[in-house]
Amino acid sequence: MAFDIERAIERLRGKAAMIAKRYQLAIEQRDAARSEVSRLKEELSIKDREIRELSLKVEYLSVVTSARPSVEEMKRSRAMLSELVREIDHCISDLQS
Repeated sequence: MAFDIERAIERLRGKAAMIAKRYQLAIEQRDAARSEVSRLKEELSIKDREIRELSLKVEYLSVVTSARPSVEEMKRSRAMLSELVREIDHCISDLQS
């Protein structure tokens, strides 16, 4: 009977040691996962900042592009300005006579 108790105790010690090793491994994996999560959060923060900056650049570029007149609009504007200058010259010559 004493032999059975000693044997049972040895098996329990072995199982306890195995559980302790598994627990230590689980703690190491948890710590590694937490470290990875922290690193990924920092990386995500950097990427979010880059996305905001690039979105602003895209918005600025689209505003500049839409504010820039087309070739046809520039031709019409020049023609209208030329016509206005001719009319002003005509008015000045009328005032001088």
